[in-house]
Amino acid sequence: MYIKQVLSFFVIAILFFACGEDDETQDVTPSKIFIGDVTLSTQEEVDDFGKENYTEVNGNLKIRALIVTNTTNITNLKGLNKLTSIGGHLDIAKNPSLTNLEGLNNITSIGKELGIANNPSLTSLEGLNNLTSVGGYFFIADNGLTSLEGLDKLTSIGEFIGIYENPSLTNLEGLNNITSIGDDIGIY
Repeated sequence: MYIKQVLSFFVIAILFFACGEDDETQDVTPSKIFIGDVTLSTQEEVDDFGKENYTEVNGNLKIRALIVTNTTNITNLKGLNKLTSIGGHLDIAKNPSLTNLEGLNNITSIGKELGIANNPSLTSLEGLNNLTSVGGYFFIADNGLTSLEGLDKLTSIGEFIGIYENPSLTNLEGLNNITSIGDDIGIY
């Protein structure tokens, strides 16, 4: 009888201590979703939005000059490095001083369209390294791109891909892993 009590005590003690231990804390940032559309037209707006630590935008994200001023001082997107997905469109346009897309490195999916246009200093798509899918069309026009490297994980485009007026672009390397395009490819 005494042995049963001692064994029972040890079993209870082990269970108590095993259940009472705290799980290891993990450095996991909870999702913080921006509801709606956002337009970032200055470097200050990019940086301020980044300080909010949003992980998702459920609407459209526009990084572009305002139509009224038709200019912007955006030089980098590093402040957006917490973003993992865009539910709507991602529009990067009319940013004359933007040279790369570093800061968008954690984005894996774009729900609708991706448009990158009229960024004459943009020579690289590095920064979209983890993008795997674009739900709608993917449009690249009138940039200073020398390659499409940085799109190596992109596997699917829901509608079509259009690559227009990128005079320094000499090849399509970077699109090697695409396995699905909904409609068409246009290259001019």
